[in-house]
Amino acid sequence: MSFESFKELLAFGVGKKLFGGNGGRSEADRLRSEHQHKEMLEAVKTNTRAIRAAGRSMDWIAMEGNIVTVGVTDFAQSELGELVFIELPAIGARLEAGEPAASVETINEPRDILAPLTGTVVAVNEALNQNPNLVNTAPESDGWLYKVKIANPAQLKAFGL
Repeated sequence: MSFESFKELLAFGVGKKLFGGNGGRSEADRLRSEHQHKEMLEAVKTNTRAIRAAGRSMDWIAMEGNIVTVGVTDFAQSELGELVFIELPAIGARLEAGEPAASVETINEPRDILAPLTGTVVAVNEALNQNPNLVNTAPESDGWLYKVKIANPAQLKAFGL
């Protein structure tokens, strides 16, 4: 993905913050998006965490060596709505960037969560099997989804890492 494409996706995911326009949102929503945008920029700047927007979903990654923890952002969980079921990838499964990695069911509809990076799943958040609502209540901490051993470190460039 080119840097320009990444910026376009990012702008779409955070309410077109980079390219202007409020998309008919309220002032409170605009301020929330602006705050999330600032947090994302700070995260990328410190290279400890990056947030990626992709179509209807946004996920975050946190690196520990060559292992990446993946979850959804607070903004994404609010867009999804209340989760009632989650299907995580199997440990040992090979995930391809941009392909479905997990699926969730909300009170409104089922959705796929796409893999941000290519790699092999080394751990899943088993707590989500009993309490999928952790994704709603603690999306960027206890509500993480899975951990993957990255296969292509060059993909991290899209995250500024």
